[in-house]
This record gives sequence, C-alpha cells and structure tokens, in this order.
Amino acid sequence: MQSDRVTAGEEYYVLPGGGIEQGESEEVALMRELQEETSVSARLIQKLTTYVMRQGRRDHVYLCEYLAGEPKIAPDSVESSRSSKTNVYTPQWIEIRNIPNIKMWTEEVQLFLIKYFKL
Repeated sequence: MQSDRVTAGEEYYVLPGGGIEQGESEEVALMRELQEETSVSARLIQKLTTYVMRQGRRDHVYLCEYLAGEPKIAPDSVESSRSSKTNVYTPQWIEIRNIPNIKMWTEEVQLFLIKYFKL
C-alpha cells in the first residue's frame, strides 16, 4: 500500500506513516496512521528496518498483512484537510514487482524494499 502524492507538481509514492502521539507505541501509531491515511486495517507481522532521517527523525518500515478496507483517505484525517489541487493524496495498491519502476520518497526506503523483496 502506498500513497500517490502530488505536491507542487512533483509526483511520487510514499508509504503510509506519521508521528507517534503521546502515550502511543510505534505499533499503535502504525495502525492508526494506516487507518487515517488509507482506511485499510492490517495485522502487524514485523518491523523490517528503521531509518534516521533529517534532523534525527526516525522512520520505521513494517511488514503487515492486509485484513480489510478499500484504499481511501479517512475524511477526518490530516491528509484530507490538507488535500487541494496542488497537494494530492491518493492511497492505492502498488504491486511489489512495480516498486523499482516508481518514484518513491525516500530513495533509501525504495532501495531497501527492492533488496528486501529481491526485485
């Protein structure tokens, strides 16, 4: 599951994610963000990796099993309130075999997924 993003005319794909709210574990934040950004529910299988991003931010990549839901932004999500003609969020399924052929944010995450899935 990835979101097709168009921001200021630049199109790229990004994994669902966001911040951890006070009192939340990484895993609870993952499930909340997945629901808010994609309306999909899933079962957590395992953490695959962690990246230290700019300004020390830590991004985590998890492997999950799809349970239910159709990809769409939850109407009460931050992404829904930020959507405009120049800032578009479109959650959608991307076949694993297509990961090498799309532009992803970040390139490090894309390269990790290519290696992990042996593409």
